[in-house]
Amino acid sequence: MTEPSLYRCAVKENARNEPWLLFEPSGGEELRELRGKVLGIVLRSGTTLPEARELAYQINRHMAGLSITSYLRLVD
Repeated sequence: MTEPSLYRCAVKENARNEPWLLFEPSGGEELRELRGKVLGIVLRSGTTLPEARELAYQINRHMAGLSITSYLRLVD
């Protein structure tokens, strides 16, 4: 797992004016694996812009950082 980097969740609209979420650097080092790329979340059809903003707010409120991890087998 990479060390967490500072990112924030932002709300954008696509060409059809539908909201979606993306993670953008908010200071510090950008993750090497994401350079030149955008990590986004496609929201379900019908999600409103205010709902997307609330979701981004809640993610940012609780998110400490973003990291890239290889698939790991979880053990109880």
